[in-house]
Amino acid sequence: MKSMTGYGRSSFLCENVEVSVEVSSVNKRNLETVVSLPRDWQALEREILTLTKEVVSRGRINFSVKARVDKAERPEASWDEKRLRDDLEQLRIFAEAEGIPYHPDASLLCRLASGQKFEQSLPDPTKMTEGLKQAAQEALKAMIQTRIEEGKHLEADIKARNAEITCLVNELEVSSEGISALWREKLLERLRQAELELDAEDERVLREVALFAERCDVSEELTRLRSHGELMNQILEEDGPVGRKLEFALQEISRELNTVASKSPSTEVKRLVIEARAECEKIREQALNVE
Repeated sequence: MKSMTGYGRSSFLCENVEVSVEVSSVNKRNLETVVSLPRDWQALEREILTLTKEVVSRGRINFSVKARVDKAERPEASWDEKRLRDDLEQLRIFAEAEGIPYHPDASLLCRLASGQKFEQSLPDPTKMTEGLKQAAQEALKAMIQTRIEEGKHLEADIKARNAEITCLVNELEVSSEGISALWREKLLERLRQAELELDAEDERVLREVALFAERCDVSEELTRLRSHGELMNQILEEDGPVGRKLEFALQEISRELNTVASKSPSTEVKRLVIEARAECEKIREQALNVE
């Protein structure tokens, strides 16, 4: 079992350019990969997306690829004037749309031009493909390892809470026994207080007791709760993504607990159901971070 939280890093050298690859992941219901690359390397994004889909099934994956060029290696190439004009125009449009004062100056021009010079010094993306793929694979491997380690802690916590729910189900079974007999005595007591002398074996009394016993019988619900608890333990032992399976099992457990609470008039039963619900909710919070 893996967590959806992890981090990995790798780097490589290409033509005196040090390239670092960092990848982090957080929980998300489906798979979403966000890749940040230098502008001239955008064509390499597809390679990273393909590699990610091969090893990750859920979570938001953030890739950051950065290049560092030694100043001594940077060429003194001139900047692209047309591109500078385009960049300034895009900044103006954005500033107007956001209501931000826009006053371009020499400092802004220098920053844009420096960015162009830096990109001009980067290797051609076709020369980067293999190195980037290898670094991305190494970073993903490191991230997955942290997800596995975190997953072990999540698994232990979920198993412990699931065991607690099983204990509460056993207590529910004990507390549910004798409810019909108790209700029968209360019914006879109310009849006596109303000065209605009815025998305990009277057909009408027996019918009321039988109807009540049927309404408050929770034996089937308790059996299903035990079955769902066993299913959850089996899911935790599976290889591969199990997060959604856990969510389904938790939905079924919650449904059965609600039914038990609605059927039984016992305050002790309702107290035990509240405790089981609390454990179920804690497992649900953990399951949201399980791949």
